[in-house]
Amino acid sequence: MNTDFAKAESATHDAIALFERSLTRMVDAEKQVAESTKKAAGSVRKSANELGDTMQRLLKTADVDRFERYATVLERMAAAMQTLATLEIDGKLDRIVSAIR
Repeated sequence: MNTDFAKAESATHDAIALFERSLTRMVDAEKQVAESTKKAAGSVRKSANELGDTMQRLLKTADVDRFERYATVLERMAAAMQTLATLEIDGKLDRIVSAIR
């Protein structure tokens, strides 16, 4: 009976030691994941701040109103070119140009 008790006690100690090693590995892995997550979050936050700063500098540097005016002019020019193309297809553009001369 002492032998059975000693075997059971030994098996229990072995199981506890195995559990402690597994627990230690899991805790170490959790620490590594936490550290990696912290670094990644810091990097994302830094990149977001840099992007925001860059956008602010770009908006200060760029004259947005001027770009809007250019866009409006380009839209009008595109519409005029489309109208001229339609007149040319219909054969009316040559007559209009002749009348203007």
